Amino acid sequence: MRPTKSFRDDLLKNMGAFREHLSILLHSAALNFTTPIEVSRSLNIDNKMGWKIHRIITDDDLFFSAQHMPKPAAFSKLVEKCRSIKVNNSFLKTLQHTYDSFDNMVKLHAGDRSSFDLMASSCSLSGSEGAFTSQEKAAFKAYSYLLGMQASTQFLTWVFIPVNEDTFDILSIRGFLGVQYNRPNVPLILEQPRCFHDDGETKWQAEIEPLDIQPITNETSPPFYTKYCSKPLVSVSNIHMDKGRILYEFESPRLGLTGKTDIILAQLSRNMKGIHRSDLNLYREVQMRMRIPVENAQLDLISHRDITSESMPELNLFGDFLGWDWGSNSENRNPNTKLPLYTKLNRLAPGINSLFSNNIPFYTDMLQDAARRLNINLDDYIKYRAKLQNPILPSTLNIRDSLPE
Repeated sequence: MRPTKSFRDDLLKNMGAFREHLSILLHSAALNFTTPIEVSRSLNIDNKMGWKIHRIITDDDLFFSAQHMPKPAAFSKLVEKCRSIKVNNSFLKTLQHTYDSFDNMVKLHAGDRSSFDLMASSCSLSGSEGAFTSQEKAAFKAYSYLLGMQASTQFLTWVFIPVNEDTFDILSIRGFLGVQYNRPNVPLILEQPRCFHDDGETKWQAEIEPLDIQPITNETSPPFYTKYCSKPLVSVSNIHMDKGRILYEFESPRLGLTGKTDIILAQLSRNMKGIHRSDLNLYREVQMRMRIPVENAQLDLISHRDITSESMPELNLFGDFLGWDWGSNSENRNPNTKLPLYTKLNRLAPGINSLFSNNIPFYTDMLQDAARRLNINLDDYIKYRAKLQNPILPSTLNIRDSLPE
């Protein structure tokens, strides 16, 4: 049978009716329900059920309180407790009727309570963030097993460095910390950055070069930031080419903690065009793609103040569930793939110490080292940071900043 009303409308109607009649029942018996403990004492029920009943009665977010509705067996026990303290039978019949309506609504829209709780939590204003966070943590564990690998931290740092009035360089530092393999022969891929115009066309790049001196030098060597990588450096098992960029596939070392490794790449894209706003380019947008289970993700946008607008950049998280818009800028993404985002983009304070990251112990030292190599002063740069925990896979985190006039 197809629902005649939307899930939201049905839930609000049924939960509103149940809450109303439950309150009438408790009032009629002159029971105290000002606190969860009082509910438990008045009905002679356990504290957990008392807490649930109290939330149902007092919480105005019905989508949240619906997740605390007792299941049929628990509700039957509640009815028996009410009978034992001589609650009027007509009130109990009405309450049973509203509960049956709620139960039928669950079966109609969700099929079972577990699916219903997921649907209700996604509609809740007060409980959706907590539910989302707990599901992300569960997904991290599941993906670590299913995909055969995990990492403690993924990070990507973009630094925009002016060269002259219309030319700039881009430093990108990316990597994974605490990469752990849970089964053999699992691929880890790090990609060379790509730069696009707003319309999706690839920007012309004069030269791409590693920031650090490489132990092996050829055009396709990974640009390791050797000082901050685990030793010995992880080996490259394969190199792929995709639309002019290089993808590095790394060998999986020993399983478990003894094979844990840090992999960090750093490279410069020289002589990029388009510092100021134009018909072709309105935004400076940076992205971090998330493809393996990580506990923490960090995306930093660092741009010289002379080539940065005064407006606060936008932060978006997209699920990469469609093939055709992967890697596109925010303007060209399917808006229906935008995911809930319970974190904010922060503008960091001036000074190098504001770059401290509790997930990357050497981060400040690494940025200072990069600044010395490039002869730049990071005090002249505006810094933005976004952080996620247990990000959804596959997804892309985007920071979009308006270009200056």
